[in-house]
Amino acid sequence: MYEKGRLWFGKDGKNVPRLKKYLTEVKQGMIGNTILLNDDVGSTPSAKELLKSIFEENTFETPKPVPLIKRLIKLSSSANDIILDSFAGSGTTAHAVLKLNKEDGGNRKFILVEQEDYANTITAERVRRVIKKMSEPLIFFD
Repeated sequence: MYEKGRLWFGKDGKNVPRLKKYLTEVKQGMIGNTILLNDDVGSTPSAKELLKSIFEENTFETPKPVPLIKRLIKLSSSANDIILDSFAGSGTTAHAVLKLNKEDGGNRKFILVEQEDYANTITAERVRRVIKKMSEPLIFFD
């Protein structure tokens, strides 16, 4: 890769080498950004507020923000992939997949695995409520 000019050593030439990636080689024409700002991908407090709007109470201590999971799914998958979340927690991955499919017309599926006692009362219930809201005109949990 060095001989092909495909390594980058930073602006000053002294950094650890990184492989150069061109837009034509990257899935969906997008190169991942390493900076994930709260304004772009949310925060734990914003994720808690979203859950509160769904359940009318604080049901989960550390939910992940839907925009963050959407960003990760978009960077790492295609519109027809199956997304696996083996520690589903509050169900953010399912929420993100459903919202992303609605936004871009994708047909992603998800598999959630959760073994804690809240699997039906929080995880699955969130998915049910999000699906129900998505079917109502002009209403969607953001």
